[in-house]
Amino acid sequence: MKRLDEITASELRTETRIRGSIETARVACLLGMASLMLGGAAAPAVAQVPTTPPTFYKVFSPDAIGPGSTTRLIFTIDNTNATNAITTSPLSDLAFTDVLPSEITIATPASATTDCAGALLTAPEGGGTITMTDGRLGADSLCTVEVNVTSDVIGEGPYTNVSGDLTSSAGNHGDAEADLTVDGDRPGFSKAFSPSSIPLLGTSTLTFTIDNPVAGSLLGIFAFSDVLPPGMTLADPSNATTTCSGSGFSLGEPESRTIFFTGGSLSAGSSCTASIDVTTDTGGTFENVSSELEFGSSSTDTSSGFATAALEVPIEFLNKAFVNDPVPPGGQVDLRFTIVNPSRTDAATGIAFDDDLTFLTDLTAVGLPLTEACDPDGPGGSPGTGTLSGTTFLSFSGGSLPPEGSCTFSVPLSVDPDSNPDTYINTTSAVTATIGGDAVTGNVATDELTVSFVPTFTKEFLDNPVGAGGTTTLRFTITNTSPGDSLDDIAFTDVFDEVLPTASVVPSNPVCNGGTAVFTPLISSGSTNNPARFAVIGASLDPSESCTIELTLDVVAGAADGTYPNATSTITGLLGGEEPVEGLPASDDLVIV
Repeated sequence: MKRLDEITASELRTETRIRGSIETARVACLLGMASLMLGGAAAPAVAQVPTTPPTFYKVFSPDAIGPGSTTRLIFTIDNTNATNAITTSPLSDLAFTDVLPSEITIATPASATTDCAGALLTAPEGGGTITMTDGRLGADSLCTVEVNVTSDVIGEGPYTNVSGDLTSSAGNHGDAEADLTVDGDRPGFSKAFSPSSIPLLGTSTLTFTIDNPVAGSLLGIFAFSDVLPPGMTLADPSNATTTCSGSGFSLGEPESRTIFFTGGSLSAGSSCTASIDVTTDTGGTFENVSSELEFGSSSTDTSSGFATAALEVPIEFLNKAFVNDPVPPGGQVDLRFTIVNPSRTDAATGIAFDDDLTFLTDLTAVGLPLTEACDPDGPGGSPGTGTLSGTTFLSFSGGSLPPEGSCTFSVPLSVDPDSNPDTYINTTSAVTATIGGDAVTGNVATDELTVSFVPTFTKEFLDNPVGAGGTTTLRFTITNTSPGDSLDDIAFTDVFDEVLPTASVVPSNPVCNGGTAVFTPLISSGSTNNPARFAVIGASLDPSESCTIELTLDVVAGAADGTYPNATSTITGLLGGEEPVEGLPASDDLVIV
């Protein structure tokens, strides 16, 4: 005799029709006999059509996996057994509980879903119990419950999973049973995002791991594909790497969402990885499910289950950042705000928030008020909305953004010369807005401001603009901002555009109290050019002392007219000979006419 999970839906419906027809005839006969026994005329036929209960079954898809791989557990409630003689009735209060065998757990992410109307589905990640309650199902309909599950416990045979009974407003409908095999001859397949949470537009590395168990055999060619969820794309660059042999990744354009991977042989007891960087342009939880891992020869491909992972991208309505700290006492730092409308369908209006700057004495905003501050098209685009005002207490109000729109604006802040070096935490109020007619309260935004005696560092092209074939003098100025400690082991590097290949005048050593300056001209090697560069190492400055370094650069004949930005590395040193400090790069633009 077949088990319930071995009977096809067609066989179930056929058997139900036959039993229903017999039952209909039996009921009609009994009604007729009762009427005759009572001595009356035969009662008029009453159109009573019996009903049949729903069927309840489940499957693991696939039903065999490698250790650590993932499979989909699918429950089906089938209420479609309607014929001329037999019908089904709407069902309510659908409920069941399934306790998994101890060797099987709910995967992370569980990606638990159901299309049973009104159902409450519980499937905690890492847990072992799946529960559905309060479901509804119409006549002649079916619905499903689906949950990702996993196991890394190799079994001698299949793990049999028997659910509790399905109950409803129509009674008890029995249990459902299915088997899952965790096969030590199949490779395990898993993946993870690192980090597992990133900011909007951040980057995470997605790593796939193929693990061939010790009990396994030599693994031949294996392959999988992965379609990234909407809103997630390959980063640019994608930095695709692998420790697996074989063809490796096959990728489309950076905006592509599909990954293909083919690996070569993998011996028993060994594993390999394949990694690629991804990014997102929206916030939320991104659940990513690969295809099944296929392995073997082209004629005997076998599945080993699929891999799942989730990436969290918190939806930040408001973000803030001090973009150029550490800043010395008496210096200036830029505070940048970014506002993102989290709604995909409705505009956000009346956007407002406050930011109290009194966390640091005499920290003051410069150049406010800033009108039309929030412009989703960026500087120079359409007129923005909202006004940022204040000096030590900032207020933004009147902003608006289209669906999924964003804007960024900055304000310079002056740091008091008497500020104590330290790291200070600054938090805004919660951002508020009206979205889709509803008042919405968003997140607070927090960032740290570091005040430190970092060196200040500037550079300037003194002959600017300059003509092609001419020369320009470049001056660097370094200042030790500490009033009490020397700044030692000062170092920086500057790499020049190819329009500045040589120097006609270089500084004499030592520079800045014992430092060494080295200029290296552009070096051509075949089709490769190593650009000219200038480096300083080992310089020192007394407390509050400044020094300048100059060199004269040659502009190549035939240089194209234009603006050539130039920025150094960061500048580093040891404060008091012990504390490492790092100042911001110095930059200037050279204009060639």
